[in-house]
Amino acid sequence: MTSVAATSRRRRAPKAPPQTPAQRRADIVSRTLAGLFGAYGFAAVSAGFMALYLPMPKPEATTAGMMLSVVVWVCAGLWVFAARTATRAWIGLAAPTAVMGLLIILAGGRT
Repeated sequence: MTSVAATSRRRRAPKAPPQTPAQRRADIVSRTLAGLFGAYGFAAVSAGFMALYLPMPKPEATTAGMMLSVVVWVCAGLWVFAARTATRAWIGLAAPTAVMGLLIILAGGRT
């Protein structure tokens, strides 16, 4: 008979091998670039996406999209450093940016 504590434990992911100082620096530089430029691109595309798809008059939707994009930029920049790896951070920014960009293109930038 197993105890409840033994069965309710979550499996932990295996620890990554230790990084060399050069790898660690490259990881930090990659995350910093993702936090600055990748998050900016994500926020810019999300502003356009919100301007097109928010259910309100276009001037208000554009203003709301631009104001909310600042919050999106900050949250994306913070999330980049919380991601498990720099690769996941870049993919986590690139994938939704590409989807929103595609939806903007499919909408034809309607006004």
